[in-house]
Amino acid sequence: MSDQTGIKALAQAEAEANRQIAAAKERRQQRIQEAKNSATKQLDELRASLKAKFDEQEAKSLGGTKEEITKELASKTEGEVQTMKSEFGDNSESVSDMLVKVVLDVQYSLHQTLKKDSEFAR
Repeated sequence: MSDQTGIKALAQAEAEANRQIAAAKERRQQRIQEAKNSATKQLDELRASLKAKFDEQEAKSLGGTKEEITKELASKTEGEVQTMKSEFGDNSESVSDMLVKVVLDVQYSLHQTLKKDSEFAR
């Protein structure tokens, strides 16, 4: 019977060793996951810090934030459009009169190169 007792003890020891190995693997996986999460968090913080610094430098080099530049450009464009509309209103009548005069005042004459007595016709 001592052989059976020794085999049972050996099987129990092997089972205990397997449980310890499984527990060690689980702890190792947890430590790896914690390290990964910590690294991801640190990377996100670094990325946010660098992006903020980049945005600040970009704003300095462009003369303001994107919103400020967009507003300034829209304002400038609106001013130019109003100027063009004003000029159109001021000059539309005189331009219309000039076009009508040019269309209605047709001169019937040949160009110098088409005249027979021209130097160029010889």
